Order: sequence, then C-alpha cells, then structure tokens
Amino acid sequence: MCAKRIVQLGNVGDDAAGCTNAVETIRAARSNPGIEIIGISLREFQPPEGLFRQIRAEFIKGLDHIEDGSADVVESDMSLGFYDSRGHRLTDQSQYPKTKEYMQMVFKKAFKKLKPGGEFRMSCTKPFNDLEFLTPALTSAGFKSENIQVREFEENEYDKTRWTKLARRQMYLYQVTATK
Repeated sequence: MCAKRIVQLGNVGDDAAGCTNAVETIRAARSNPGIEIIGISLREFQPPEGLFRQIRAEFIKGLDHIEDGSADVVESDMSLGFYDSRGHRLTDQSQYPKTKEYMQMVFKKAFKKLKPGGEFRMSCTKPFNDLEFLTPALTSAGFKSENIQVREFEENEYDKTRWTKLARRQMYLYQVTATK
C-alpha cells in the first residue's frame, strides 16, 4: 500500500522532557514530499512551514479534525498507551484501566478515519500495553481479527528504529497492525 495521508498520534520523535519535537515526523515529511502527514499532539509545536499539518489536541479530539474514510494510515509510535487523555505520561500500572478505555475509544475513532484497506499501526512495549487486550479491543472497534497482527520486533529491527535504547534495557517492542 502506498500511503498518501498518514495521521500520527503523538509526533514521532517527541520526548517526555520536551527537548525534542517531532524529529522523526519532520524527517519522514522531508523524505516523502508527496505524502500528507498530520501530527496530533497536546504539545505546543509549530512544524516547519508547509512540511506537515499539526493539530494541537488529545488524540480523540484531534481525530475529529480528520475526515472519515480519508486516512491511509493512522499510527502511534510509543504514544498511545503511554499517555492519558490529558497528555500525562503513565508512570505505574494502577493508571492502566482508564488508559485501556481511552485506547479503545481511540481505536474506534481511528477505524472511522481509515479508508478501506487502510492500516492502524502501533508500536508499544510491555507492561503498560497489555498485549492480550489489544486484539479484542481492535476487533470491537471494527477491525476483523484476521486483519490484526501483534508481533515482537526482531533483534535486527531495533537498529532500524529510534528505540535502540529500550533494547539495551531489555524492554521488548511490539508492532501492532490492523487493516480495515
């Protein structure tokens, strides 16, 4: 699938301290000038002129600005499941039940925004992302279970991501893909 419109939940390359803003989103936009990229984040950030569109909002409200059936890809790279609806970083497992509810609402909204054949992609780790929760939650959002894949990153894939530090800390990364 050749994506024409990518919606990123959380700007890829942001860090929790606010020291970097969307470095990976900017790199992707510069490398793919024919693709429309829309970033959704609570962070105050102005992308370089004309490079990509930025919506300052939490994910559900930000997705409300996207036309139904218009996105080729909706993706979250280590954002969904790590931040609550107010943009606060999760620090312990006790916060997770409310986050699961929020994630499920985001999955439903993302499903509406995708074109037929569009993909929802999510990178996550354990323990904050309960992998057994993801397939039923995506199915209840409208994705067919046979179109959902949850897999662990392979060793050589860590080097191709910005998450190589996690690999050194023995945290495992997972890629979730659901096709509409």
